[in-house]
Amino acid sequence: MTDDTQKLRILILDDDRERHDWFDRHYAGHAVWHVYDVERMRRTMSKEMRFDIVQLDHDLGESENGLRAAQFIARDLEARKHPLSCVVHSWNPAGAMRMVAELRDAGLTVMAHPFGRPR
Repeated sequence: MTDDTQKLRILILDDDRERHDWFDRHYAGHAVWHVYDVERMRRTMSKEMRFDIVQLDHDLGESENGLRAAQFIARDLEARKHPLSCVVHSWNPAGAMRMVAELRDAGLTVMAHPFGRPR
């Protein structure tokens, strides 16, 4: 466990609880926020201090996708709250690349890193 001054602040956006469990293990010892939809992500990022890492999925169920999340971060979130790093962990290559482009166009540090195996 790290002390509070070394803890990363990490936000995970994904609709899959198993992935959230995996991220909890992966980021053990750090401060992790779990959100399952874009609206909750928007509210959390607007009210909290800046996050060090934001992990984003593209396919978030039937009615929404992570592009809305990337657009919010790039276009609507105050610049002082932009995360230090974004990771798009989606297995949807076209959606992930649109998200990466949106975030990069806003000058953010971002990488695409698909999570596990495709379903």
